[in-house]
Amino acid sequence: MPGRSIATTLFTDIVGSTEKAAALGDRRWREVLRQHHVVVRAQLGRFGGQEIATAGDGFLAVFDNPARAIVCAAAIRDQVQEVGLEVRCGVHMGEVERSDGSVGGIAVHIGARVAAEAGPGEVLVSATVREAERGSDFEFEDRGRHTLKGVPGELRLYALTRVPDDIVEELLLPAPETRPGLRERIGRGKVVRPLAIYLVAAVAIFVLTRVIVHAFDLPGWALPTAGVLLLIGFVVVAATAWVQSQYRTMVKAATGELPRGRAIDLKGLTQAVARGELPHLTWGRAVAGGVFAFALLFGLAGLSS
Repeated sequence: MPGRSIATTLFTDIVGSTEKAAALGDRRWREVLRQHHVVVRAQLGRFGGQEIATAGDGFLAVFDNPARAIVCAAAIRDQVQEVGLEVRCGVHMGEVERSDGSVGGIAVHIGARVAAEAGPGEVLVSATVREAERGSDFEFEDRGRHTLKGVPGELRLYALTRVPDDIVEELLLPAPETRPGLRERIGRGKVVRPLAIYLVAAVAIFVLTRVIVHAFDLPGWALPTAGVLLLIGFVVVAATAWVQSQYRTMVKAATGELPRGRAIDLKGLTQAVARGELPHLTWGRAVAGGVFAFALLFGLAGLSS
């Protein structure tokens, strides 16, 4: 409905989006960005936010009270980490002008500038929001006074440091039932397809192993051992497919935080083992491990024959 009213604005922005897009490439970045949008919209729905606009890697939403905007911002910040992203969020409250599903006015401009001042993974709120929630159990840290571009004077900003669980539960709206989810559908496809390919390959490898065992008169234990190795391989392929289907893995691999999907990275592998950590699962390591296991099997069987 057109007119002016008091509202709370929430701006979000992906940190380092240009660098991540360049590292991932257009196709994979579109997948990550799509999943980011799914996460943000889900949280807006949970806490009663109205999406006003999205500019590629950021959102503008409005809320009927600041508490909902604060809790939603914190939830978005936490949830996008699951897809390997960080966001900065800014929350401001003031009079906005509504028209044709959009909002305008100085309050919207200030909200955008508050978000621009936030660091990676940070939720910044204006002094107006802080005062409105002074009697609540939200905890904030004073970030001092800032001169915001295009805004007269200085504005004191606060960083959100704690959101009580009881406030989250109080503000949570009933979850919609319409959500099988993009990530679930894509992830399932990326897990099932490699497993189907592996099962076909495993049957072929088992048949070939049987032929080799009989042709070279290898010990009888070689064939059942090969079967055990193939079963272990199934588990490894399933785990690798799951890890590689995660958006977080894709983003971190593109930015160099994790080895890429086809990499073996022996140095990183040995370092992880030396630290007593479970090595990161890649297709390169899975294939190399399988080749090594069967080479060892045939070597020992040959020595025993």
